[in-house]
Amino acid sequence: MSKPATAVLVCFLVTAGASGQWLETTLYLPDSCGGMTRPQCLAYNSVNNTTYVGGENGNAVVAIDCATSRKVARIPTASSVRAICCNPQDNKVYCANWNQGSVTIIDGTTNQVLTTVLVRDWPSALCHNPQDNKVYCANSGSDSVTVMDGASNQVLTTVHVGSLPGALCYNPQNNKVYCTNGNGGSVTVIDGATNQVLATVGAGSRPSALCYSSQDNAVYCPNSGSDNVTVVDGATDVVLATVPVGDWPRATCYSPQSNRVYCADESSGTVTVIDGATNGAIATVTVGSEPRALYHNPQDNKVYCANSGSDDLTVIDGVTNDVLATVNMGHKPCALCYNSQNNRVYCANQRGHDVTVIGGASNEVIATVEVGVDPVALCYNPQDNKVYCANRFSDNVSVIDGVTNQVLATVDLGLWADPVALCYNPQDNRVYCASWFADEVTVIDGVTNRVLATLSLEDEEPRALCYNPTNNKVYCANASYGTVTVIDGTRNQVLATVDAGDQPCALCYNPQNNRVYCADSTRLVTVIDGETNQRLANVTVGFEPIALCYNEQNNRVYCANYAGSSISVLRGAPGIEDFPTNIPDDHPPTATIVRGALILPLTAGRGRLASSTLLDVSGRKTLDLQPGPNDVRHLAPGVYFLRREVSRQTQKVILTR
Repeated sequence: MSKPATAVLVCFLVTAGASGQWLETTLYLPDSCGGMTRPQCLAYNSVNNTTYVGGENGNAVVAIDCATSRKVARIPTASSVRAICCNPQDNKVYCANWNQGSVTIIDGTTNQVLTTVLVRDWPSALCHNPQDNKVYCANSGSDSVTVMDGASNQVLTTVHVGSLPGALCYNPQNNKVYCTNGNGGSVTVIDGATNQVLATVGAGSRPSALCYSSQDNAVYCPNSGSDNVTVVDGATDVVLATVPVGDWPRATCYSPQSNRVYCADESSGTVTVIDGATNGAIATVTVGSEPRALYHNPQDNKVYCANSGSDDLTVIDGVTNDVLATVNMGHKPCALCYNSQNNRVYCANQRGHDVTVIGGASNEVIATVEVGVDPVALCYNPQDNKVYCANRFSDNVSVIDGVTNQVLATVDLGLWADPVALCYNPQDNRVYCASWFADEVTVIDGVTNRVLATLSLEDEEPRALCYNPTNNKVYCANASYGTVTVIDGTRNQVLATVDAGDQPCALCYNPQNNRVYCADSTRLVTVIDGETNQRLANVTVGFEPIALCYNEQNNRVYCANYAGSSISVLRGAPGIEDFPTNIPDDHPPTATIVRGALILPLTAGRGRLASSTLLDVSGRKTLDLQPGPNDVRHLAPGVYFLRREVSRQTQKVILTR
């Protein structure tokens, strides 16, 4: 089955206030300090014994009390916090905002933002020089290091280093700053007093992190491409040793109490512990998925490991190397529906492979139901009081009892069906299931849970469904062409096709206003008239909206934002006319290759690029990608495909030597 590599993209804009549609509130998950996902950096503030965690999504930094391992604050930043460091002299926390090219400075006492300093392209690392009270910021996109004054927050100078600088650390004994050059396989040494380059030291393939050992006056540099750690003498800048570690070492930190170096192995899901005296590996600790950042807490002798893939934080004992705790950062909620009989809200958790049941009156979790692999959509059958859950990677639909919260049946859809959406037809008591990869809509009987029919939608990539009881219509959002197909609920025939923005991925219906809401893959919800099939409004919500549901008791639409780990609540006033205004077509970000790096840029006003993977011609995943430069020099020349995980958009990429 062939899939088009490009899609026709149509966007439009309507003033939300004029249409009577606006965002009422946003709920962060799993609590008020949540909403930040894919944690990738952290730093320890010794002044107040607090660890700060930054992530790829959510535009925020989460503060964790080290004594209790509990979250105490959520601090707003710009998008994609790539690095954090602390200045104990002024009790400030610095956050490098990758997408904005800036550094957010936070007051360590109040956890309030003090200011934002503009630096260069793609800031990716930070460190503090206590002797001169300077903060250094490595800018991967401009091959430079920005030097800021720790007291005044002013930029002092910019130092040019090697290609793709990605990590920094400070040597207090010799007052030196070290900077890795990802594309050069080297480390640049900068004089802390004069800001002049002193030396360039050869390392392994793709050096990715740095840390300093005070007892041995040595610098440790993990090399992601060669799966080892280079040890550099702090006085002479000579390589002392090379230590083998796990797959794709990504981060490192040092414990002066135990004289140990910890190395996070991203692909292995482990942390390698290295003896600082012998430079030999002494232990391997299993942590979460894709560990990307480490930090040591000297007060309690604990090591904190941020696991981007599992959205959690592992706490390791600095003496025994045992795991003490795991702090959850987000559940990746991706679908919602409402049970009017029992006043319950159901939330499908893609990471947890389960469905959370929330009491509508108490707003408390009352049950957790295990379903299939990768649940991504939900719908409710009021006639039989059932909840249906589409499980993407197990190719089936779980049927849940609305009273007992028990699974009643599992409906098989066939191999490689890839179900992604559901809706219910009360007139005929049918459930419709859209299967993305199979290009099909399956019709399930609401009483018997048996398949009644399968409708083929060749190359449409159906992504979402909803039902209009007023006109007995079924709406199907098609990711390939940026449209919504309107289907007659009785005859299962197409009535109309409506343009619906960039990669539409979710739908729901408002019976009070006879409107259909369609969320696209950027940050917009399109409002469609149920009678005329005309576009009425466009409402901005959170990052990567992926699911919608309607609450008839208070006339609210709830939008689950995948990347933002949040829920947007839309409030609508009935009876107000909406007038669409067309704007020029908007095209998705295009990947480019510069100096051996596959770069995923952002488009203004659209937030970050969705989580992406690079596939070979057979469809096998070869690399997880993120916004900014991704090293592809180790891949063989040939044809590859870049795929966005949420919208499933595919782009052809050709690698040459």
